[in-house]
Amino acid sequence: DLLHAGELDAVVARFLPDEDSALLGPADAGIVFERLFDEEMQLAVRPDHRLAARKVVGPADLIGERWILQSGRTMTRRACDAVYRQVGLPPPLPVIESDSTPSSLRMVEAGLGISLLPRSGDPSIDAKWQVVWLRLEPCLRLAPVGLFYRRAMSEASWLASVLRAARAAAAELG
Repeated sequence: DLLHAGELDAVVARFLPDEDSALLGPADAGIVFERLFDEEMQLAVRPDHRLAARKVVGPADLIGERWILQSGRTMTRRACDAVYRQVGLPPPLPVIESDSTPSSLRMVEAGLGISLLPRSGDPSIDAKWQVVWLRLEPCLRLAPVGLFYRRAMSEASWLASVLRAARAAAAELG
């Protein structure tokens, strides 16, 4: 809404084409989305967890685990539930719900459970937290992250600089 109103010129956010297309408005509304990167969710476990030595785990490996998950309204939780349904298993029920990545990681460190989280939100995440990251198979991807901007700003030099920096950062993520 703030982009459409001209109160913001650009926003970095996730975009679900099936659900969020209406946010862009009609083609002539002047909002552009440039995809920067796709993000894979990973499982955070304590270094002494029974699965910590593995690189990849599947939903069946995680039956009976204590889960720290985001609330049901979040994109992360919906994606997690979808992966479980895809393999014919009931989605995990969290013992704790937390929409904060740092809080979730702190609870994983404390041994309160395991958590499925994005790693892109904190570039120092590997050095800061005492957790082991495992890949979930089938892969769990979130909606792509990109830059929304007003088409009217396309020629602005600051936008070109922002786009270059965002593309470079996205390339580092992989």
